[in-house]
Amino acid sequence: MMKRWLFADVRSTVGALSTASLLLVACGPERATGDVVTIDARSDGAMDATGDLSSPDASGDVGREAAAPCPVSGVEVSGTILAPNGEDPIAGAVVYLARTRPTPQAAGVGCDRCELPPDVLAYSVSDAQGRWAFVRGVNESGSFFLVVQKGRFRRVVPFDVTACAARTVPPETTKLPGSRMEGEIPRILVASGATADQMDRPATGDWTYDDIARVLRRIGITEFDRSDPCRRAGNTTDITQVANCPFGGILANAATLNNYNVVVAGCGALGFNHSWQVLDHAPNRVIPMNVRDWLRRGGRLYTSDTAYGLLARSVPQVATFAGGTTLTMGRDPANVGFGASPPNGRMYTGSVPDVPLRTWLMDRGSLGAGGSINLTGFISPWVAIDTVPMTTRTVVDAEVEWFSSVPNMPMPAGRRPLTISADVTEGGGCGRIVFSSYEVDNRTASPTAPLTPQERVLEYMIFELGGCLQTPG
Repeated sequence: MMKRWLFADVRSTVGALSTASLLLVACGPERATGDVVTIDARSDGAMDATGDLSSPDASGDVGREAAAPCPVSGVEVSGTILAPNGEDPIAGAVVYLARTRPTPQAAGVGCDRCELPPDVLAYSVSDAQGRWAFVRGVNESGSFFLVVQKGRFRRVVPFDVTACAARTVPPETTKLPGSRMEGEIPRILVASGATADQMDRPATGDWTYDDIARVLRRIGITEFDRSDPCRRAGNTTDITQVANCPFGGILANAATLNNYNVVVAGCGALGFNHSWQVLDHAPNRVIPMNVRDWLRRGGRLYTSDTAYGLLARSVPQVATFAGGTTLTMGRDPANVGFGASPPNGRMYTGSVPDVPLRTWLMDRGSLGAGGSINLTGFISPWVAIDTVPMTTRTVVDAEVEWFSSVPNMPMPAGRRPLTISADVTEGGGCGRIVFSSYEVDNRTASPTAPLTPQERVLEYMIFELGGCLQTPG
């Protein structure tokens, strides 16, 4: 059963566009040949904490003869880019001023090149506080379009300019859209067993494991498709024929899967155990084949904990999971992380080696002493990553323990990745994956409670997941 949810609390529209798709941009500009500007897909190249743009030409006289320059000081056009909830800053988003309204993004999965259109008058990239600036102003007067974009999230606003005039743009004008009523957004599929009501209250009796849909709604993404996972928390039987369950059936149909830009497969999406094994059984083998092709076409995949089999079967090169290919204690090979009993689980104190994320989390007050991060809800067992190649980013890691061959006795496993991100570029591919060993711990969730540190990581990574890639050629 698949449901499209467009929640009633959608914010007011400013210069709305319809449809969804991908175009591009996220940071650190560099010149490209021809009439477009190519920009780096990472947010590392955004404005630093002092507000200085990393671009040598942040005002962006692109593909045209430059007009008479504005004075060096006193003409800055600036603002702040926020998440769809209108509260949280977005790092590494692009804002630019164009003469014409951008062409709507094509629907469906596709490669997203980090390019700007040829008629850009000025552009900038947001820093960790979401700040952006056209540091040398705009050289001419007229009616233009202000475009704010992070991956497929794009808002277009009519924008009147007086040449060389200083201006501060209200943040509500440049917040990212959370629905198609507000602008362009990716088409997102979430495997979620929660109802809308469950997303708005503590899940004490109806805990739906790893309820990422609730976090999406909390950060203002109010329009997405939901499919029932292959197993809910109250179901005691693992589903081995995952191609026949609602979520698995979508993945098993390539044409349906290719309608989506982002797929979120949290813990339990493919069953709570043996997801690595069941994807090697007919008719389930079509699922990793379809996902691999979808990723190469530009799909973006978020998985966590027991849904790791989707990565291990589809793109095994991005990580080596613990346990190899042999069942351990009757579990999935990698399902050996040591935690505690429900409902509370165990807490690990991690670190954030990813510098842009660490800066962003620090500004949100989500880090402890020395940049540490408290990660909660580790219930035995959980899926552990052993190693990652240099092409995979370790976003969050920690000193964690794994089960030994002695029941209920852990053994030290050392510092291991807990959240990773990787681009899928083999064979000319242009997809991206994010995986977390830990889950969204929603047992104390409420509409007004602050997001936990691990929910903040998810918020940041959801927008990074959708950013563009520099595609080969």
